[in-house]
Amino acid sequence: MTEPTRPLLPPPLSTVLDRATAEAIALGHGSVTPWHLVRVLDRDFAAQAREALGPALVTTAAMRLSEQQRTYTTPVLTPGSSEALTLAAASSNPVASLAALLRSVTSDAVTSEPPPAPRYLPPPSPVVYPAGGTSMLTAVREQYAEVATPDPALVARPAVVDAVLTSLASGGTPLVVGAEGSGRSSLAALLAARLGSPSYRGPLTGRAVVRVRASDAVVTETGERVEGLFVDVGDRSIVVLDDLEVLAGLGSGAGRADSALLAVVRGVVEHPTRRVVLVLSSLYLAALRGAEPELVDECTEIDIAPMTEAEVFAVAQRHAAVIAAGAHAVLDAGVVEAAVSTPRPTDVDTHPALAVRRLDRGLAGAVLRGDLVVHVADVVPPVIRLTFDVVRVREGLGRRIVGQDDALDHVVRRLSIARAELDVRPNRPDGVFLLAGPTGTGKTALAQALAAEVFGSDDALVRLDMSEYSESQSVAKLVGSPPGYVGSTEPSSWLTTKILAHPECVLLLDEIEKADPVVWNTFLQVFDAGRLSDGLGRTADFRRVVVALTTNIGARVFEGRTSASPVDPAADEAAVLSAVKERMAPELVNRLDDVLVFRPLTVAAVTEIARRMLDDVVVSRMAPRGYALTYDPAVVDLVARSGFDPAYGARPVQRALENLVVVPLAACAPGAWHAVVESEAVRWIPPDR
Repeated sequence: MTEPTRPLLPPPLSTVLDRATAEAIALGHGSVTPWHLVRVLDRDFAAQAREALGPALVTTAAMRLSEQQRTYTTPVLTPGSSEALTLAAASSNPVASLAALLRSVTSDAVTSEPPPAPRYLPPPSPVVYPAGGTSMLTAVREQYAEVATPDPALVARPAVVDAVLTSLASGGTPLVVGAEGSGRSSLAALLAARLGSPSYRGPLTGRAVVRVRASDAVVTETGERVEGLFVDVGDRSIVVLDDLEVLAGLGSGAGRADSALLAVVRGVVEHPTRRVVLVLSSLYLAALRGAEPELVDECTEIDIAPMTEAEVFAVAQRHAAVIAAGAHAVLDAGVVEAAVSTPRPTDVDTHPALAVRRLDRGLAGAVLRGDLVVHVADVVPPVIRLTFDVVRVREGLGRRIVGQDDALDHVVRRLSIARAELDVRPNRPDGVFLLAGPTGTGKTALAQALAAEVFGSDDALVRLDMSEYSESQSVAKLVGSPPGYVGSTEPSSWLTTKILAHPECVLLLDEIEKADPVVWNTFLQVFDAGRLSDGLGRTADFRRVVVALTTNIGARVFEGRTSASPVDPAADEAAVLSAVKERMAPELVNRLDDVLVFRPLTVAAVTEIARRMLDDVVVSRMAPRGYALTYDPAVVDLVARSGFDPAYGARPVQRALENLVVVPLAACAPGAWHAVVESEAVRWIPPDR
């Protein structure tokens, strides 16, 4: 049959023809017939075409397509299809016009279409169609060019492929499990290569292999439409369904299951005599087992073991050679070695996918800067980490925290040991500090200051209000609920997720005494081994984290004291530590690096805090708004006297500053103003008065 010239079509009809061609490819048909057009119109353009098509024509189209033989040839456009498309292109509503024309084209006079199919020719090798686009059914599936010779970066996994084929041949459903980047997604190409190998003589010879990403499937609307997937892919196809846990709403953060598609998957698994067989793939098997235990039990679990270092290096070498040749680039010495280096805490993938991603990123960076030499720094950028300068950090903390010099010295001393990598137990966090003492003395402020001075950003702080963890079941907020329970599919709020995203940070556990002891026990492995695993099987690394626990335990030691009371630091520390040991489990206290005692603020400390607040909060903040502010020293003394309360620390100073200084300033227009004290009140006056 001679293929008619493809007509020049407006965008809607061009889309129809592209999808009809994809439909023919997926079904293994040698021609794009009016029946393919009818199928696409009914499925993807129903609102515009349904009235003209009618249910009878749609049913007939499905029957006609099922009668066609599989030819495995490049599909051609039939005369009837070409004529209908050309005539519809001239209409003001081309999609509706095409639907109406198809009724006449598919009348009894032409129901002999499709024309006699060419002699059946088995494919030279099974084909792999990747699913893309907005859904599986509307995706345009493109055939891989050389399926029998997969991507040079792929490495044979004979044990995995053998296990999958053994399960399929015995009527089972393989469930392939592997870490992110372990090679699950390449399984379709590896299966196709094995089935297309001349040496393979198994019962699955000649089967087409179709890879479907579950993330593309979750947008489907109804179970009936999803059911169509297993017809569209062709008779007796092998469907590799990637990331099955996504269909159950696991690991995505959205917590929404696509129950329609999941029901169809269960149906295929439970009835292996169907024409389509499944190979399932999962990242979070533990979570999937909890959410879909019966489905998992029906499958044969197959683990993808991590590659050896030699295998990963071989993959990286092959991929490096391919991308370098394609871009006419030169790889600097050590590039491949850098690509296969140990994953960093921020890396999500594992090898070999991580090595491939690093090489691709390096080449892209070289191309963007116009330099076709790929350097090691392009592949694995150097880690930019603040040098731990003891003097700088101590001075920075001192500028932020007033009156707690002993606590600051202890923190800096401990961190200097950890950052010099002289820690006796390097797998623990860099520091675990219990900050104990009265409210308002700077405990939370110290955690915030550590984030800025040690990690270079105020945002390097992960804060948990432990009053929200007062019940034993609230431990699920840290690592997720058991699979199948509420919260098991919402990892975005889990502690593990936050640390995976920010492996170098300060973790502030505010008011730890308000948490349930079960929650305390969860942190034992964090403080001891520097690791915490969640309900999805992910492990967060706490080795570069500084943990600060704040508590008011021991605050009663300082009750009733005045500025004139004698101070005995050693006795105070002993009393606070005794109170801590009475309230907290010994195994938790024993994992602390230090218990830092925060003492009540003195009058001098409160005065210094008032001065800093006045400079930072008022003078500096108002300058960009057109204010030039100065003040008498008496203003600082008034704010300090009004805000001094040993029982509440520095917080009353903030309220005094607002009431005495900020409220009067609000009545002043931008300009130059000077604050003075008159009758125990602050007045803002022009500076020349």
